Amino acid sequence: MRLKHSLILIAFGILGCWSALVSFGNAIYQSTPRVAVGLPGHNGFADGRLARLLLRDFIVVNGTSFSGVIPPAAKQHAIEAFKSEPSDQYAVSVLGLSSTSDLRRARNIFEASLRQNRRQTISSAWLAEDAARRNDLARSLTYFDLVLRRQKDADSTVLKRLVTSISDPKSIPLFVRLLKDSASWHLLFWQTASEADANLLNLAIIRASLMQFDYRQPVQYDSLLLSRLVSIGAYSQAWSLNRKLAGDTFVDRKSNHVSLGFNKERQLQPFFWIISGDRGDVGAQIDEKKSILDISSVSRSSAVVARRLLRLDNLIFRLGVEVDADLASQSGAQMGVELACAEEKRMPVALSFPIGRLRKQGAKVDLRASECHFFWLVISIDNDTDDGLDFSILDVTLDKA
Repeated sequence: MRLKHSLILIAFGILGCWSALVSFGNAIYQSTPRVAVGLPGHNGFADGRLARLLLRDFIVVNGTSFSGVIPPAAKQHAIEAFKSEPSDQYAVSVLGLSSTSDLRRARNIFEASLRQNRRQTISSAWLAEDAARRNDLARSLTYFDLVLRRQKDADSTVLKRLVTSISDPKSIPLFVRLLKDSASWHLLFWQTASEADANLLNLAIIRASLMQFDYRQPVQYDSLLLSRLVSIGAYSQAWSLNRKLAGDTFVDRKSNHVSLGFNKERQLQPFFWIISGDRGDVGAQIDEKKSILDISSVSRSSAVVARRLLRLDNLIFRLGVEVDADLASQSGAQMGVELACAEEKRMPVALSFPIGRLRKQGAKVDLRASECHFFWLVISIDNDTDDGLDFSILDVTLDKA
């Protein structure tokens, strides 16, 4: 009887130790998979993590990106992991990468992996690149979207690869479909996509097409796209997009009066005022509550303080400027207003008003002989006095004469 009890106790002791080792292995497999796989009864996730770790170390040691070569030990651990845990993303990823010499087989592995778990970013990334190699833009963009929605760390790398497709006109409806439902990566997309000149015209079409879905984003990203279009001379495309996004802010034969004031609502640069800011001797800022432009300067200073892009017909206009009424006349202080053709280097129409003599000042501008349609309206300050200067511009107007 004592022997029987002893055997039972030994058996329970062995089972207890085994259970403890298994529990310990399951607890540490994420942080130390090398230790976990050496313990009896470890789960397949430990083999999967170790397979990924071995592959990563192999790439780092060889100082290169993945070249299709899988260390034998990594492949073996991936196989062991897959036997017990077919859904383990690391095991599937390593097995898929080990099959890249046979693209069809690798594709089948990664597609099966995604059917089990759409959060597997390695599978999505490989399939995105595979689809791009086969010129299958629709599938490529769909897989890139999966990567970007699941792994924020991949944003910059993946987006640089993604935006190379924008220059292809066939990609336009695909990007519209991809972007119409908001996602966290969209803002970085617009910033990244606007960097390449080759993307800009198609990007403008994409942004305009998204208006039908009431697509909204912070104004600085729309302003960035408009400014980039202007920088490559695509004035008409920028103006057309601005009208869709912000409405009409120009003078033509149907408009007798337009205020070019400082109300920021629904306004986008460069078709709204670009303020030079504070450079030390001259500073300017928009008072958003009053919708006016406050300007300050020290003595003997001059600078451009604001500018904006306009689209004008070749007519005669009256340009008006309304300044702070309480400002005393200061001899030697001048406010300059310049209307310069944006499309070509030509002599600008330059006007100069003494600051403080009148609340409202203006002059006629004859553009009938001009071949330009897009103009920079530039405001500058020239304080050639011994005193500092503070004043406000209340409004700038254009009226058809």
